Amino acid sequence: MKNAAIETEDFRVRVAREKRQRMRARLLDAVLAVYEPRGKGRAAVIDDVIREADVSRGTFYKYFETLEDAVDELGRKLAEETLGTYRDIFTDESDLLVQVAGGTVLTLSRAAMEPRWGLFTASIDFIDQFAQRDSLFPIVASTLVKAREAKLLAFDSLDGASDLVVGTAAEAIRRLAHGQHQSRTYIVEMATLCLCGLAVSRDRAERASRDAWLHLAAQAENLPWWRQLSQQ
Repeated sequence: MKNAAIETEDFRVRVAREKRQRMRARLLDAVLAVYEPRGKGRAAVIDDVIREADVSRGTFYKYFETLEDAVDELGRKLAEETLGTYRDIFTDESDLLVQVAGGTVLTLSRAAMEPRWGLFTASIDFIDQFAQRDSLFPIVASTLVKAREAKLLAFDSLDGASDLVVGTAAEAIRRLAHGQHQSRTYIVEMATLCLCGLAVSRDRAERASRDAWLHLAAQAENLPWWRQLSQQ
């Protein structure tokens, strides 16, 4: 009887936890759906989120004290998702230049294919999420160092090289999220230009960037946000 009671309690605890997780995810999905960066029209407010999620204001406050708290958590969640995708696709790649190009190709592709994601990631707070330890851009920075040691890249300042990659991606994400240049050609070109800026020849940079695109496209069925883009 005692064991049965414990099992019943464990089941109830698990069900309650899963219910809370689903509601938290529902609220974060609503934040992403209504998010509008400052300076790009009316900024989203809590009423927008609860309307999108179809929940009460009280439900929102059970999970988050402010909208900013929800935005911060969403930023961490999306950064972790992007990092996981990058690791799955690119970290075992033997060509270090493809690894470097992979971060740019991945983030730009998702911005083009899921504009709301792009609008959110274009915010400075989300870029800061990528700058955290164990996130995407520090991993790319580590790859930059390895590629320099292998004499595939040339640069004096790691911060400068990282800023080139991150800054290029951030500006391109803004353009893509607002419907500009939504094509495979543009994404590959931006990755190519980053590599050229790090002293890679144009031909080699193009080849690595195209390979990065092909690696990503090969995983399309595992990427829920994937959709076809025009080639030009």
